[in-house]
Amino acid sequence: MYSLKEFSQLRNLFIPEGEWDGNVICMETNVEWTFGTNETHGFPKRVEEIFLGFLSLLPKHFEEHHDIGFYASELCITTTYLSRVVRQVSGGRTVVDYINQMLLMEAVFLLRQTSLSITQISDRLHFAEVTTFTRFFNRMKGMNPREFRKGK
Repeated sequence: MYSLKEFSQLRNLFIPEGEWDGNVICMETNVEWTFGTNETHGFPKRVEEIFLGFLSLLPKHFEEHHDIGFYASELCITTTYLSRVVRQVSGGRTVVDYINQMLLMEAVFLLRQTSLSITQISDRLHFAEVTTFTRFFNRMKGMNPREFRKGK
């Protein structure tokens, strides 16, 4: 079993960019991440390019970069424009929603599949403090990481 970051790295190693028309689906959260599809959804080409560019950056950088500014800068656009594009294409979800979902899925994976301590997981996901990670996890999952790991 791979973490989301490891999975995206494997995808990039074995399948050339733009040729992968599959979806990564997390059954637990019912979140669908689409990469490299050539379907048109009625959005201008530039809007789709920005959205797909954001989605391709996210699995590579979500652990280190939790801020909208990083992704907007990488795409050479403003944070306001990136936010508008993501909301438009996703039907109302925000950039922060996507980042938080990736962080949550990685935290869940690490809690279930590794023996890393909660402090180590917090550090790996670049949270400033363990308490910040615990509050984030509790807000997103409805229980703290220790309870989750114990299966309560």
